[in-house]
Amino acid sequence: MKMNDEEEEENDEQETEIEILKWDEDKKLKYREEMNNEFLALYENNEEELTVNELYEKLKNIIFSVGKKIQMMKLVKKKKIQRRNNWFNKECAIKKRKLRKSTRTCQAKKYEETAIRQLAQDRQSYKEEIRKAKQELNLKIKEKIRNTKNRIQLWETINRPLKKCRAKTTK
Repeated sequence: MKMNDEEEEENDEQETEIEILKWDEDKKLKYREEMNNEFLALYENNEEELTVNELYEKLKNIIFSVGKKIQMMKLVKKKKIQRRNNWFNKECAIKKRKLRKSTRTCQAKKYEETAIRQLAQDRQSYKEEIRKAKQELNLKIKEKIRNTKNRIQLWETINRPLKKCRAKTTK
């Protein structure tokens, strides 16, 4: 199964359409009136006790329904671009965020000894997470190579990451 360049680009960049509430100063008063009416209706018609999640869903629905009534909703396309580093996963992102936060706190505390220790510990855990993620990716690639049926699939498996790296660096 050979993919052409267009299909490969579609896999790299995935477009999703979402509706957002776009604020309009001209419709501010109308929006406020409609929201007041909807909140009063919710308050008057609600005898039972709502959980936090139910209340959240109702309020979210009210906000978006009023936005649709007044035509303040806008359809936005978002592109999700695949990273060049396929090994970078959620755990890596969490550790990186934690490292950046500890770096900022270390700077804010004027490089106190405890802050420096925490920074070193976070840096070490981030490096370990990266090492683990890279090893997992390499194991997946090796497993794919072991499970290939013929030479064409083998070379496609080997060259696919290389093509992506070359395409990104030459542009």
